[in-house]
Amino acid sequence: MNSVKERGTLICALEKKSSKLAGIVIIAPFDSRASKMAAENESEIHVLSVKKYYRNNVLGKLLIKHAVDTVRCKGHSKNHTLDATKDEGLSKTI
Repeated sequence: MNSVKERGTLICALEKKSSKLAGIVIIAPFDSRASKMAAENESEIHVLSVKKYYRNNVLGKLLIKHAVDTVRCKGHSKNHTLDATKDEGLSKTI
């Protein structure tokens, strides 16, 4: 778990009744060792994972929205979303 925390900001969604993990997103800032594309004052979304039961149920969208809001609050001007299946990224100015 420490290696995950070292990437950057960890945002978790918990199940209401059991407090078990329902979804997660990780934001890596430009100065993170895990950062691959971000320049100064930019960030990257590295991981978005949602428990199967909660997919197609807006949880992923809410996690991404919260991640983008967090990036904005930190003053980052651009966010990169990495696609692990293709080892490439998409960039979006926020």
